[in-house]
Amino acid sequence: MLALANDKNIELYLDLSQKSMYPKGHKHYNGDKILTPNSVEFLAPLILSNPKFTICKAHDNEAIDYDLNEFRRYPFDYRMGHICRWYFFTFAVNYDLGKNWISVTKKEELSREIIISRSFRYRAPTIEYNFLAKFNNISFIGLEDEYLDMKKVIPNLKHIKVLNALDLAQTIAGCKFFIGNQSFSFAVAEAIKVKRVLEVCYETPNVIPEGQNGYDFCFQPQFEKIVMDLIHNA
Repeated sequence: MLALANDKNIELYLDLSQKSMYPKGHKHYNGDKILTPNSVEFLAPLILSNPKFTICKAHDNEAIDYDLNEFRRYPFDYRMGHICRWYFFTFAVNYDLGKNWISVTKKEELSREIIISRSFRYRAPTIEYNFLAKFNNISFIGLEDEYLDMKKVIPNLKHIKVLNALDLAQTIAGCKFFIGNQSFSFAVAEAIKVKRVLEVCYETPNVIPEGQNGYDFCFQPQFEKIVMDLIHNA
């Protein structure tokens, strides 16, 4: 959107009619829709924190310049590649993904905290998080059932509850480093460019960290090495 706007202000209207494309068996809290009114309410504070955005609301027949659903009309293999670049291919633009495109005030009180977010979708087979149970500064950001699932293997895991996407971004911005799978929370960490570790589902590798402080893994030994290096060097 920033590339398309070319320094002009942006009015963002979100399409609530778009059906979910998730494979059968992938749990999603919006049911068969990608966005709902609650999604818009959650997202808007973060979007509007960027001064280039003057409107963020559900689409209600307003005239538009660019339909961001357009990429869905092209024959991409949506399991593969790089989600960001699907838009570049569609709209013939480019943007430096190695730089942050979201800036927020970080919560300084979380500077020693390792924050995890792990959705039930796009989990890498065989990956275990139980080696983190020996650390005390571990918190989870996400939904209650996701948290309870992770608490089974990290009994001392704390749960940070957020009000909206801006609160989530400020929380992630403040942490020692962030661990997440291919989900909204990792997209926020990627946009901020905090120290971040991505759990890649090698069956659907369509998220790629760009720029400094970005790490990714598919397998257990590499996961543990990255995390231990960050614990000792961050």
